[in-house]
Amino acid sequence: MEAIREFNKILLYIFKTKQYHQKSPQYEQILKKNEQMYALLAICLSLCPQSRLVDETVNSQLREKYGEKMARMQRYDDEAFAMYDELFSYACPKFITPSAPSFEEPLVNYNQDAYRLQLKLFLYEAKQQQLLSGVRTFLKVYSTISLAKLASYMEVDEPTLRFIQKLILASSVLNIKIFCLFIIYICIYVCMYYVCMLCA
Repeated sequence: MEAIREFNKILLYIFKTKQYHQKSPQYEQILKKNEQMYALLAICLSLCPQSRLVDETVNSQLREKYGEKMARMQRYDDEAFAMYDELFSYACPKFITPSAPSFEEPLVNYNQDAYRLQLKLFLYEAKQQQLLSGVRTFLKVYSTISLAKLASYMEVDEPTLRFIQKLILASSVLNIKIFCLFIIYICIYVCMYYVCMLCA
């Protein structure tokens, strides 16, 4: 929720001041970062629907740009997972590895390892949230539902559904905190980037 609030503030500020930066040499960079923040906001709102936290102008821009993709991300299928992959790959900041390169193996390129690791972790979290979203969708429709019926609707067997339930309950609190910290890190990164661009 903090990430949604921060993205809303930044995007609203850019929307209001965009006209003053058109002659700036960094204008194209500002537009690119603006698009990336909209993509990250779409991810945040798909994982944690809180549209009341988003300003009306930002929400209308978001629906215009990513409305269809957000609708696909709300579903419980592989296409939604592919949308998370696509948007995160487009919008994530550059990741670096904190270790020096291995000079013993000069032909091996490790510069994408940090990015691949972050993408893998994010997609794992998105998959868990997607499973939880699928359960939440069915629970909105039914006030009471047997586990067997829920498993048949979700197209999984009962032991798998029980495993999903235990997995989600065991890791949801920790995962949500880690994910929120990650999104806050991205917000801070973007804010610092804009401050540097506007001061230059």
